[in-house]
Amino acid sequence: MRSDVVRLYKTVHTWTGITTGMFLFIAFYAGAITVFAEPLARWASSPAPVGLTALAQSDELIARTLTARPDAAKEFTLHLGETEDVWARLTWRKGRDDKAPWSADLSPGGELRLAQSYRSSLADFVDNIHRTAGIPGANDIGETVMGVVSAVYAVALVSGLIVILPSFVKDLFALRIGPNLKRMWLDAHNVVGVASLPFHIVIALNAVVFCLHEPLYDALDYVVYEGRLKSIMAASNPFNAIKKDERPAPMLPVNALLDRVKAASPSFVPVEMRYRSAGQRGASVQIWGHDARYMTRGKGFAVLSPVTGEIANTDYLPGREGIWTGVVATFFALHFATFGGDVVRVCYFLLGIAGAFLFYSGNLLWIESRRRTERRNGGPVDQKMSTDPPFSEQASELRRRGPAGATQRLPALS
Repeated sequence: MRSDVVRLYKTVHTWTGITTGMFLFIAFYAGAITVFAEPLARWASSPAPVGLTALAQSDELIARTLTARPDAAKEFTLHLGETEDVWARLTWRKGRDDKAPWSADLSPGGELRLAQSYRSSLADFVDNIHRTAGIPGANDIGETVMGVVSAVYAVALVSGLIVILPSFVKDLFALRIGPNLKRMWLDAHNVVGVASLPFHIVIALNAVVFCLHEPLYDALDYVVYEGRLKSIMAASNPFNAIKKDERPAPMLPVNALLDRVKAASPSFVPVEMRYRSAGQRGASVQIWGHDARYMTRGKGFAVLSPVTGEIANTDYLPGREGIWTGVVATFFALHFATFGGDVVRVCYFLLGIAGAFLFYSGNLLWIESRRRTERRNGGPVDQKMSTDPPFSEQASELRRRGPAGATQRLPALS
């Protein structure tokens, strides 16, 4: 490979890495933590002050809650687990912006208890930092910026691989520890980058799609679908699988609905049931859960009619997805490590921390290169805590003098 080509890609790699390094360091560090978002939510949640209502009483709890609070019928969640972060058997919110959800439980004496409580949002906070790199403002602004950053990040990966190709075999696993700190950091940077390259390629491509999906949809709508994309997506939305019908109708027991899903997917483990328009003929219930045998978007779900018990949609039920939803689920699983259990999650955590180190070491290499350049131009460079240029007084004096030693007047910087 010609040396000028290597220099060109080295320049591309340097500046793409420098411009995106801080964003990616934050995203990877927070992303490594979000791999364990559910355990983090459990750890940050105080246990319920009283015991949860028994699952066998779920039907009674739903009926009495809807009688006392008809507004909950619009959408509520029945929690099937009993972990620390499940603080009530039934919860609902008045609206999407409601920060304090309502809850309902039955006391040991059979009385209905309604309460409103703020819950820990630590896991959501870390996930928001991961998606937006902490950019203030609306989440869509931060996500759009991170989508562009991820595209530049992909360019940095390709250019970095091209730079290391000429000495790939010789320097692949070389880690030369000694007085030459720059060489040591470069070796560590190369080893981590090459060893985790497939992981980084997957994350970069997924992040571009996740963060820029709205502009991509708009472009597809204009170029391919001629303005019909929204109606097509609405028709295929699994949450719209049951037609709206406001006529009142009784609902089947909780156990009967769970049995229907169990028959469709025996290895599926349900964790919650989300009811919509409860008490109406057009009601629906989404049964969410896990199945470790398949790659999913986190939790998978099936949509049922709580009135008839008919399974209306299985596009996101693990093992029952269609071709397109299966591909999408694979993309999500490869990004969020929602497959393979704890072993894969631990591996993703370590790869996330290694990714943060990759961007940190890249910045150190750039700083050290700048310092070496300044040394060649005028002597030793002192590292400063301020934002002033890191030039020594001797170097500054040499810059003010011309080649013959005559003092030059430099233009003022405003």
